[in-house]
Amino acid sequence: MAQVKKPAVRDAILKINTDSTNLALQVALLIPIIAGLLGFMTSVRMMRLPDIKPSASVEAAALG
Repeated sequence: MAQVKKPAVRDAILKINTDSTNLALQVALLIPIIAGLLGFMTSVRMMRLPDIKPSASVEAAALG
C-alpha cells in the first residue's frame, strides 16, 4: 500500500479491503457449491430415466 500519511485514511482503506475480500471469498466458495448441487440433482434425475430401446431400423442401418 502506498504510504498514507493520515491514520484515518489508512484505516478506512484497510476496512474497505477487508470487507471486499470477505465478500469475494464467499462468492468464490458459493459458485462451486452451486455447481456441485446442480450436478448432483442432474445425476439423481438421470437415474430415474428409463433406458432407451434401440429401434429395429437403426440396427439394420448399422449392419448395412
